[in-house]
Amino acid sequence: MGRFSTRLKNLLGSNKKKKDAAGSSKTHQINVDVVVEEGGEEEEQEQEQEKEQEQEQEQEQEQEQEQEQEQEEEEEEEELPAEETAHDEEEKEQDEGLDLWAEAFRQMEQRKPELAADYLRHINAFQGSDGSGSGSGSGSGSGSGSGSGSGSGSGSGSLVLPVDFRSAEPVIGQLLANREMRQWRIPLLDKDIKIRAQVERLAKFCLFTNEIVKQALSSQPCAALAWSGVSILLPLINSGKIQHTSMLDGFEYIGEVQLYWKFYEQGPQSQAQPCPKDIRKALIKLYSHIVEYQASVICHLSSAQLSRSWQKALDSNGWDDQKQTIAKMDKHCVRLVSESDRIKIQEQRDLQLREIQESREILNEIHEAIRSSDAKAEVRHRNDVESALLRDLSSDYEHFKNVNPKRVDGTCEWLFNDDCFREWRSRESSSLLWVTASPGCGKSVLARCLIDESRLSNNAATTIVCYFFFQTGVDGQMDSASALSALVHQLLIQDSGGQMLLKGLESYKKHGDKLSHNFEELWRLLVACARSYPSGEIIVVLDALDECGEQSRESLLQALDSFFTISSQNTRLKFLVTSRPYDDLESAFERHTNRKTFFRIDGDEKAAEIELEINIVIDTKVEEFARDFSEAHRKALTDRLKTMENRTYLWLHLTFDIIKTKRASFSKASQIHNLLDSIPRTVSDAYEVILKHVSEDLDDRSLTQSLLELVLAATRPLTLDEVNYALTLTTAGHEFSSQAEIDDELWPKGRFKSVVRNLSGLFIIVCDSRLSLIHLTAREFLTDQKKKGQWHGFS
Repeated sequence: MGRFSTRLKNLLGSNKKKKDAAGSSKTHQINVDVVVEEGGEEEEQEQEQEKEQEQEQEQEQEQEQEQEQEQEEEEEEEELPAEETAHDEEEKEQDEGLDLWAEAFRQMEQRKPELAADYLRHINAFQGSDGSGSGSGSGSGSGSGSGSGSGSGSGSGSLVLPVDFRSAEPVIGQLLANREMRQWRIPLLDKDIKIRAQVERLAKFCLFTNEIVKQALSSQPCAALAWSGVSILLPLINSGKIQHTSMLDGFEYIGEVQLYWKFYEQGPQSQAQPCPKDIRKALIKLYSHIVEYQASVICHLSSAQLSRSWQKALDSNGWDDQKQTIAKMDKHCVRLVSESDRIKIQEQRDLQLREIQESREILNEIHEAIRSSDAKAEVRHRNDVESALLRDLSSDYEHFKNVNPKRVDGTCEWLFNDDCFREWRSRESSSLLWVTASPGCGKSVLARCLIDESRLSNNAATTIVCYFFFQTGVDGQMDSASALSALVHQLLIQDSGGQMLLKGLESYKKHGDKLSHNFEELWRLLVACARSYPSGEIIVVLDALDECGEQSRESLLQALDSFFTISSQNTRLKFLVTSRPYDDLESAFERHTNRKTFFRIDGDEKAAEIELEINIVIDTKVEEFARDFSEAHRKALTDRLKTMENRTYLWLHLTFDIIKTKRASFSKASQIHNLLDSIPRTVSDAYEVILKHVSEDLDDRSLTQSLLELVLAATRPLTLDEVNYALTLTTAGHEFSSQAEIDDELWPKGRFKSVVRNLSGLFIIVCDSRLSLIHLTAREFLTDQKKKGQWHGFS
């Protein structure tokens, strides 16, 4: 003991000189612990435990063991100070100013020297280092002056010179930079669903700790290293050695423990008075075991050729045992804190954990990080049958989502902040949310936003989202079998485990290419896929259900009713449905109202909130459009738009398009009143103004009418090329004798999109080179037989 104490004291003196010279840098030292010799007492306890194991039941044995271990821990805490030498007390007082994590690392090193050396070698491998570290020291043996080397002394024992964990500082900085530059990935492909959930929670914790690591990096590199454990762990999960979820359970648990004591360290005692000696000593011991656990897991997963002499057979019980040891030390530390502080810290920790899980910023990072892994799942086509199955089920569902514009910042918050939506989102069982609103209130924009911005779940790694946007007048977009076919296709290409795909192949062998039109079998397959995904959730978004064909819609509603009556147990299949509040849908969903699985949000009841959000859009658009207006004229325009009754997103979109089209007519201040008077009062008025403006020329009016008839009559969105040919043929006024003659009369291909825009204004939109009416209300406006006029009565 004397030689080791002398060498440590020399090192501590050297470190103190470095600290005085550097000013802000802190050295990292530990006290020399005196091992309590318990000898015969431990043997007696072992004998007693063996007798008890023969006589008592398994549950009583576990309880007795736990009590004895807690008593042992308390006795050790009481005995240790009594056996410390005066020399050790002097060294302890010298170390009081050092940070807790630095001492914890040194204590871990003393307890597990070879593990500490292996851990440092692994960390240094991030830099391409040989792992020698930068610690000082010399001695005989294999150390060779390296910070992680070992030297053998006289006698039977061996001594290891202190490992300098400060050498990990550049590595921690690089890990931090990688996260900030998004040069990292979360390895989830082909992982067990439970491991996916664990990895996602760890990744969220990793992102949260960025600021903690930044703050500690320069002054407390050992603390920064302890908080960077998850960053070091995540890349290793691809190694394929994750066999026990208990290994990750422990890592997740120690993160929660770290967070608890982080709040303690930041509490009143951090400023008013130093940490009490008994708590300080207990925390150092706790932290040292946390570091040991991190090092054990990371070295266990490392592919590097480490010594491994420290490693026992770490099965699931081994990781659980280490976790239980940490839990008992944590409880001991908690008992040393006052009850009032305990409650306060617990509340802070629990609140922070909830915020980590629900943070939009962190969730977006997670989704971005796993995007590449999910993409790989789409190319798992193992054979021709699988390819044929996916080909038959596929459709253009993404196009019909993306045809809806993205939301404007600050909108859709009325749903995001709704308690009913949040409760539905947080449920861990099958449930149904029905969102209704009047035409033009942005339901489809909202649905797209929920999908694209990953707002449907707080668990990205274990959630599969699939969707279908119904649309009137388009073959395949009004049929519930087509919807189910698209939903199942999305499930199969996102299923990294392959279980859903196997179920799909079984069904395809029975039904062949008829599967994509078989509603009953597709529904059975959807539910079967959900049951094969027990630890994760599947979320189905069905937008504009009111635009689904009546008979087809009834089949879907009956299937939903049956599912939540009989089959929803033991599954996590959640539905979000949007529609207009039609009477037949009200009656159908009324059957669900007494179920705890049913949620309803009526957008019309949120009219005041939606109008406030529309006002945000008005402010933004006016600022963009009228920059050269005076402040008074901008305010007049803003006020007029905000005072219009029954304003909706669709009305606002159309109105601004009209204003932009007539921009030259309002270039002078004296013309502003004409602008204000020209604002349409309703969506129908806006449609009238748009079509009147684009058809002022008689020739253009004929072309516009033909264009609208083509789009209305089409059973699917026509491409620009198709419409170019069709419009040329229907308006030519003569027959063509050859294909070349037709080609000569086509509008130039590169300009035809502008031709469509000039002929229809905003009435027809072009997305992915395909034409669609801007909204269902546009179709209703044109086909209204009750109204008279050139632009009504299309059939």
